[in-house]
Amino acid sequence: MFCATTNQKKLLESADCMQTKVESGSTFNDQVVRKKNKFIQLTGLKRFKCDVCEKTFAKESFRKSHMVIHSGDRPFQCEICKIRFRRKRDMKQHLSVHFDEKPFKCDVCDKRFETRTNQIKHLLVHSDERPFKCEICEKRSKYHDNMQRHLLIHTCIRPYKCGLCDKRFSQKRDLKEHELIHNDEKTYQCNYCDKRFNSTASRGRHLRIHTGERKSKCEICEKSFTQSGALTKHMMIHTGEKLFKCDYCEKPFRSKYDLKRHIRTHTGEKPYPCDVCEKRFRVLGGLKKHKLIHSGEQKFACDICGRRFSLKGNLKIHMAIHSDDMPYKCDICEKLFKRKQQANQHKRNHRQEQQSQILVMHS
Repeated sequence: MFCATTNQKKLLESADCMQTKVESGSTFNDQVVRKKNKFIQLTGLKRFKCDVCEKTFAKESFRKSHMVIHSGDRPFQCEICKIRFRRKRDMKQHLSVHFDEKPFKCDVCDKRFETRTNQIKHLLVHSDERPFKCEICEKRSKYHDNMQRHLLIHTCIRPYKCGLCDKRFSQKRDLKEHELIHNDEKTYQCNYCDKRFNSTASRGRHLRIHTGERKSKCEICEKSFTQSGALTKHMMIHTGEKLFKCDYCEKPFRSKYDLKRHIRTHTGEKPYPCDVCEKRFRVLGGLKKHKLIHSGEQKFACDICGRRFSLKGNLKIHMAIHSDDMPYKCDICEKLFKRKQQANQHKRNHRQEQQSQILVMHS
């Protein structure tokens, strides 16, 4: 069996203790990796192998500690709350929760932590470095586990399933937040308006509407967003990525929502009814615009003739009356139109004529 020298033992202790001081021009993570790699180089290969998964370790004690994962045993129990742990050191760290002990201190801001792991993760807060990069959309992250969760977005893998509605999610935290939807109790109220929410996370996202805070920023074009999900969808503009394909016409889309909305053009589904005239719409935005007609509110006015409209789109259509511009052209006969709707109707007439000619030829 291999026996480490005194210097090698010191090197291992240094690596295990995760010294918090950062050398000039070097990151904390770099130092930790270098020390552990140096220890492996001095002591030889990782010669202790797990018999189950064949993972290798530099020390026999590391291998023994790892083997508990495969056995499922949790021999160490907290005497206070009875929670069980695989490793004794995990139980010891847990005990600090009951006694409010935080033995691990950050050398930069003096903040204290219950575990060394949390202390190490916290150190990255004081650094702008984001060492983990997504090879697909170039998003960067400070933490490896965050990057691993992010990569699921690009794979369409949704391992977390809601037990009530069968909806699936790529991240466990998204599933937990979703499950609150099935709970009718909304205990968290907005500080600015009377709207209430199932979770503090939902309320936090809503608050950005009032504060104007945009925490998620695109590193390519610097556009900012209130929601991280909106940033993820935006990044697909730069990558050209369209993961969601229509089963009817194979047209691809950037998001599942866009695909779902498109499929309704094939199925004819209109799930949003007007409670006044019962007219139905494919998308919620269409219903909201339609309701302005019933309200009688006409906040969009023409600067030339003063005529007012309920919808901004109707005002744009009206403005063509005051202009000689004809920006819409038929790509078949090159006829020009003032309005897009007129051009589209004209193109449909061409298609109908072509279909009629084909039927005549085959009759």
